[in-house]
Amino acid sequence: MELEEYWLAHGIAATLTESEINIETLTNYYTNDGDMGNLGLFNARFFSSVSGDDLEVVKDTAVSLYQYIHETYGKEECLRLLSGTSTLNMKEVKSNWLKRIQVLVPYDYKFEGILKGYQVYQSTGLDIFIKGPYANYDIQMYLDKSHFINSPYRLELFLYHNFLAIEELEKILLEQKSVKLLNLNKMPLYKINWDWSQKCIANYEENIIYLQSDFLFQAQLHEMVHIISSVSEEYTKEDTWMHEGFACYMTTKVKNENSCYFHDLKELPDSTIEYLYINGIENNNYDGSVLQTSYGYQEAEAIEKDLVFYYEENDGAFDVPDNFNRRLYMDALSYGVLKNSGEEILADKNVNLYPLYESFVSYLVDEYTLDKVIKAVAKSDSLENIFFKDLASLQNDWIKSLLSIDKKD
Repeated sequence: MELEEYWLAHGIAATLTESEINIETLTNYYTNDGDMGNLGLFNARFFSSVSGDDLEVVKDTAVSLYQYIHETYGKEECLRLLSGTSTLNMKEVKSNWLKRIQVLVPYDYKFEGILKGYQVYQSTGLDIFIKGPYANYDIQMYLDKSHFINSPYRLELFLYHNFLAIEELEKILLEQKSVKLLNLNKMPLYKINWDWSQKCIANYEENIIYLQSDFLFQAQLHEMVHIISSVSEEYTKEDTWMHEGFACYMTTKVKNENSCYFHDLKELPDSTIEYLYINGIENNNYDGSVLQTSYGYQEAEAIEKDLVFYYEENDGAFDVPDNFNRRLYMDALSYGVLKNSGEEILADKNVNLYPLYESFVSYLVDEYTLDKVIKAVAKSDSLENIFFKDLASLQNDWIKSLLSIDKKD
């Protein structure tokens, strides 16, 4: 029988072979700021490519914990653990085990029990393959501080938020009648590595999401939306505006902490990237450097001033992250871009149009409902039959709504 939980396999094997471990070593490790995540015993931690020098601690922890359960709760409870029918509160059990080995530090690991059931396999070199409930993952670990997935905690953090993000995304979409037009049953493969030459892209035909690890916090859910909403046809201009805007819009609809449109993953203040941008604009006295660097816009200095004007004129606040309105920011940036660069920028392939895509689709949702937008994204009918207007007319309406602020008294 193949055990789904690797810690049980190590515990049973060591017990059967009467292997001994050094409890004093474990006591010293967990007492002196050792990684409590190792007591979480997530399957991935049993691979050297993930745990590195802590691998032996993980294995010894598994053995000692299993033996503690066997001695305290008996053989029958161990069998229930094997069959998955145990009702033990493992967080409480692990806390008691720590006390047993004379560790006074409390056990309170963020991901306790959450990633149970994820199957992890060694691939090649530093690669690991993980099977999850919504997706599979081919991940290249890189134990270097300059890269994102460089520790067990970072790996678990990504898997945790990826799970919650997709779960919330599906919940939102299932409320729409047109959800049947989407591919919610798709279970893509995330191929994640640290190679800077790899782009973040979803390949619908292959059912693969390619991600460069440092951009997980921006792209992991966005690309998932592409997988479940794409049709196997070559994109037209109309498709680009609808699909990219839809992916941006749905990612924003999911809570920041789940969608990873925030910087906790990078161990910076909890805030969206755009929150940092808008504060950077003010801090740099509207010199254009933020938008020029981040988006590549010409006329960046004027766009920055108009962005902040629109944002504040619509009662937007950016004093603290919790008050930041990302939707309003996208409208404000679109306003600044359109006012200073004109409508011809809508066809410019050399600038970042993602904020405009998102603002456009957000406008369509407000005016026509999310249900109709999903129909358009899924190409169940033409834009003319869904919205009674073509793309150019819809864009013109959106632009007028943004620029109408200039006509206020």
